[in-house]
Amino acid sequence: MRKKKLIFAGLLAVVAAAGLAGCSNDNTKQTTEKTTKASTEAEKTTAKKKTTGKKAAATTAESKKPVVKDCTIYAPDDNVETLIQGKVKIQDVTAQKLLKEMIKMGTLEEGTKINSFQIKKQTAYIDFNKTIEKTLRKMGSSGEVLTVQAVTKTICENLGTNAMKFTVEGKVLETGHNIYDEPQRPGEE
Repeated sequence: MRKKKLIFAGLLAVVAAAGLAGCSNDNTKQTTEKTTKASTEAEKTTAKKKTTGKKAAATTAESKKPVVKDCTIYAPDDNVETLIQGKVKIQDVTAQKLLKEMIKMGTLEEGTKINSFQIKKQTAYIDFNKTIEKTLRKMGSSGEVLTVQAVTKTICENLGTNAMKFTVEGKVLETGHNIYDEPQRPGEE
C-alpha cells in the first residue's frame, strides 16, 4: 500500500508540475504578447507623433513663406478730379510698404513717414510725421480731399480695415481746410 501511495504521490507531483509548467508558459506567452502589443502601440504612437511633427513643421514652413498680394494703390489724377489706381504686388503687406508705394505713385511726397501704426476694432490708426501735413496744406481743398481719400482707400482695402484715423506727431491732423478728428472711411469725403 505504501508503494501505491508513493506512485500516486509521484503521479500527482508530475501532473502538478506539468500543470504549473503549462501555466507558466501561458503567462510567459501572454506577457510576451502583451509586451509585443505594447511595443507596437508605442511604435504607432511614435510614428503618429513624427508624422504630426512633420505636418506641423510643414505648416510652420508654409506659414513662414512670404505672402505676395496684389494691392491697389490710389492717387489723385493730374487734374485733381478723381482717383486713379495702380496695381502692385507686395510681399507681406504692411502699412510701411503701402506708404512706399503711395510715394512712388505720387499720392504722398518723399519724406512722408509713419511714426506708428495699429489696428483696433477694424480701424487703422496711423500717426504720420509732419511731412503729410505740409503736403496737404500746399494743396487746394479738392487735392487735399482726394489725397486723404487715396491714403484711406489704399490702407483700408489692402489691410482689411473699415476706417482710418490720421494723426500727425500724435495730434489731430489739421490742414486749414479740414480737421481730421474722426476716422475716415473709404468712399467718404
